[in-house]
Amino acid sequence: MKNNAHLAISAMSEMPQTKSELEHYCSLIESYALDGNMNVLEVAEKINMMGRIVDFFEKNEAIQYMLLNEVEKFAKGELSNFQVKETGTKYFYSSCGHSEYNRLLDEKKALDEKLKAIEQQLKVGDVNGFDSVTGEVFEAKKAVKQSKSKVIITLKN
Repeated sequence: MKNNAHLAISAMSEMPQTKSELEHYCSLIESYALDGNMNVLEVAEKINMMGRIVDFFEKNEAIQYMLLNEVEKFAKGELSNFQVKETGTKYFYSSCGHSEYNRLLDEKKALDEKLKAIEQQLKVGDVNGFDSVTGEVFEAKKAVKQSKSKVIITLKN
């Protein structure tokens, strides 16, 4: 396994080492792809694998803990500068006991549920209705759908 680990690390050393090398690398891939000089499916599979490696590295708590400790000591890598920043900060308000906040949150939840129900109707088709606040009778048209297509790559094994 140690030999495989060495192979994996040495493969990473072949990656671009500077911003300009990265830009050039991306430009080469784009040119080769658009000129038809490469199997785009094969390249997409390999890039997908690289993305999975990045995801693993970024989500692995042990590696991130070790990285955080190293950055706090040194803060400079060979190719990059590192900073420790607070990210993903969340505040939990439900236990604060603020009665107006809790009341408004309940009202918002009720409105969100009503909006979701209306949106579901509008996804299906035209809606004729009666506005209970204004008394107005209305004819609403089906919602316009906009979407994009994307290739999703899943591993076979």
